[in-house]
Amino acid sequence: MPQESDQKPAKAQDFVHLHLHSDYSLLQSTVQLKPLAKRLVEFEMSACALTDLGNMYGTVSYFNTMKYSGIKPIIGYDAHLTLGSRGEQSSSLAAGERAYYGLVLLATDLEGYQNLAWLASKAFTEGFYHRPRIDMDILAEKSKGLIALSGGLDGTVGHYLANDDHKKATEIAGKFSDIFGPERFYLEIQDRGGDMELNRKIVDLSKELSLPIVATNDVYYMERGDARAREALIAINDGRSVPAAGQTEANSYKYLRSAEEMWEIFGGELPESLNNTLKITEMCNLVIPMGDDVRRLRISLFRTNSQTSRATNISSTSSAKVSKSVLRPNGCRSRKPEY
Repeated sequence: MPQESDQKPAKAQDFVHLHLHSDYSLLQSTVQLKPLAKRLVEFEMSACALTDLGNMYGTVSYFNTMKYSGIKPIIGYDAHLTLGSRGEQSSSLAAGERAYYGLVLLATDLEGYQNLAWLASKAFTEGFYHRPRIDMDILAEKSKGLIALSGGLDGTVGHYLANDDHKKATEIAGKFSDIFGPERFYLEIQDRGGDMELNRKIVDLSKELSLPIVATNDVYYMERGDARAREALIAINDGRSVPAAGQTEANSYKYLRSAEEMWEIFGGELPESLNNTLKITEMCNLVIPMGDDVRRLRISLFRTNSQTSRATNISSTSSAKVSKSVLRPNGCRSRKPEY
């Protein structure tokens, strides 16, 4: 691993991108890791999260690249969440429902990182249907060490609010709050040109449920002009023609915005949504074991597992001996149990 640079301190009116996709989000994003690190340095950003769609392929490369550039890496996962069972494979949906929704998960420590990897693996091995999916059951099982962002318009809460289903949005937000805790579940607001009405509804819901809000930009490309290149990737993935330039222009908001741009958009009315990106960054202190640290971790896990197995075997053997002992007619054990 290359020697890392000193991490940059946060500055006044700083902002951290917590919802960003690299080109490891296959045929969805044009963001490459080294150019990303260079741009973050130019923007004087102190940290950044990687939240690729349905996978964690780029995690280690991203972690090393950011550390080398003096940027705090935050490891995340943009999950495809189904509200049904992950094992169900059916194309039939109730009116107003989607097959899956976005949910951003960020690891705060090593246990959270291991839980992310476990969820990402189960999404492929148990939940794959068009996309690798997780469900509420395994999310609740492996929520420790994780912070969740609601996913903006692509998430469950945003979807129901956009469709004026306040009751369902409240119900889902409450479930997430129960799973992660009210301090680790954030309602996500974004600016994509026409989201201000939805953002108002999200802010109102956050006040109603006493949940924090956080601003993100759902990044898929570096420059605003790269939106056209991303449209070409999506067209390849979908097996269709590249859309007209006018359609691209209407979706050209998912670029890497500077802190100044984000403060210009949200700083006047919702400064807490920007400051919360810094708060979340302070909570995320994952260090991925490398080199000797990995070996020490493996030895520790091996010893723990060996001790557990030995204790289990001793207990099982003792139980077997007792069960095989000869009982006298009056119910007392014989002096010489039969082994």
